[in-house]
Amino acid sequence: MYREACMSEETMQTIEAEKEVEKSPKKFDFFKIFDIKVFDYTVGQLMMFVLFCGFCGFMAENIGRTIDQGIFDGRYMFLPFILGYGIGVLIAYLALGRPSTFRIFSVRVLKEDTKKNKAVRCLLYYLTAFIIITMSEWGFGTLVEAVTGQKLWNYSNMWGHFGRYASLPTSFGFSLGVFVIMEFIMPSLMKLFGKISNKVTLGIAFTLFCLTFADTMYMMIRLFVMHDSTQHWRIVFPWAKEKISAMVMA
Repeated sequence: MYREACMSEETMQTIEAEKEVEKSPKKFDFFKIFDIKVFDYTVGQLMMFVLFCGFCGFMAENIGRTIDQGIFDGRYMFLPFILGYGIGVLIAYLALGRPSTFRIFSVRVLKEDTKKNKAVRCLLYYLTAFIIITMSEWGFGTLVEAVTGQKLWNYSNMWGHFGRYASLPTSFGFSLGVFVIMEFIMPSLMKLFGKISNKVTLGIAFTLFCLTFADTMYMMIRLFVMHDSTQHWRIVFPWAKEKISAMVMA
C-alpha cells in the first residue's frame, strides 16, 4: 500500500509538472521554418538549392561571355547569383518534379515505373522545359525593351534565333542544363544540404538569400524605373581588346 501511495504521489507530481510546462509560453524557434517539407525536401534544402542554381546560372552566362567576348561581369548585380535561375528551377521542381518522376504538381505522368514510362517522362520533361525557357527568355527580354528601351542581350547573329531574345541553341542548352541538374545532381546535392543543415549553415544561406533578393530587386528598379543597365563591375580579358579592334577595322 505504501509503495502504491508513493507511486501515485510521484504520478501526480509528474502530471502537475507536465501541466506547468504546457502553461508556460513556448519559445518561437525561427529555424523550425526550414524543417517544413515541400514534396521531398525541406525549405532549408530548397533555399540552398535556389542559391546553388543562381550561382550556376551566373557562371554559365559569364563563361559564355568570357569565351565569346572576353568579358566577365556582374550581370547588372553586385553578387554572383542570378536569382531568376534559382527561382525558375525551384518552380520547375514544384510544378514538374524531376525528369524521371515527371508530374504536373502532384499528379504523376504515366503512373507505372517501367523503363519505357521513365524514358517518355524524361522526353516530355525536356520538351516542357524547352518551351517554358524559350517563352521566358523571349518574354522577359521583350518586356524590358518595351518598358525601358534597354536591350540586355541579342541572339540575332545566332543560328535558329527567334527575334533578338530567343534561339534554338540557347534554349536547347539551358533545357539540357536544367535536365542534368534536376535528374542527376539534385538528389545528391539535397542529401548534402540535408547533412549540413544546422543553424550556422542555414543562417548563412538565409542571409545570402536575403542579400541576393535585395540585389535582384535593386537591379529591377534600375532597369524598369531608372532605365539604367550599367554593370557594377567587370573583368576585361586581353582578347576582348583584340576582338573589339578587329570589329572596328571590319
